[in-house]
Amino acid sequence: MRILLTGSAGQLGQAIRRNKPDLINKNEIDFLALNRKEFDLSDPILCTQKILDLRPDWVINSGAYTSVDKAEDEPLLAMKVNSHAPEAIAIGLKQTGGKLIQLSTDFVFSGEQGTPYKTSDKKNPLNIYGKSKATAEDAVESILLKQDQGTILRTSWVIGPVGNNFALNMLKLHKKLDFFSVVSD
Repeated sequence: MRILLTGSAGQLGQAIRRNKPDLINKNEIDFLALNRKEFDLSDPILCTQKILDLRPDWVINSGAYTSVDKAEDEPLLAMKVNSHAPEAIAIGLKQTGGKLIQLSTDFVFSGEQGTPYKTSDKKNPLNIYGKSKATAEDAVESILLKQDQGTILRTSWVIGPVGNNFALNMLKLHKKLDFFSVVSD
C-alpha cells in the first residue's frame, strides 16, 4: 500500500509524520511524505499529474493555505491551494482508484448559528479562507464520495508543538507580557 502525505513540513504534516503507525516504520507501507517543493499545491495541473505518476492508494491532504487573514489579500493563491489542488488530486484519484482524506475546517460555516453545527448543515463561509475550503469540499464530494473514495475531515483548531497556532502564541505572549486580552466567544 502507498500513502501520500501532502504538506509534510506543515504543522499537521509534521504531527502525522511523527505519529505514523509502526507498519509504516517497518516499511510494510510505502509512505511518501512530500513537502511544498515536492508537491506544489499552487499548481493544480502538476497535482493531478503527480497523482497519476505516483498512484497512491491513499492521499492525506494536510497541506493548505492556512493564513485566514492573509487569504483576503491573496484570494487567488488561497483558492489555488485550498480549492483547485484538492479538486485536481480528486480527479487524479478517480482515475487511479485511490482514496483521499481531505482536511477541512469549521470556517465553511458562518459561526452565527449559536448551536453546534452538523456535518450536513449548509455551508455559509464568511471569508476567502472558508470559501476556499468549502469549494474544496464540494469538489471532493462531487468527484469521489459516490465511489466511496473520499473522506472530509473538518477541524476547528490545530494545535501542536510547532508552527503558528493559538496555544504557542499564548505561551509566547505570556513570556513577554504580564497582561493581555483574548477574545472568548
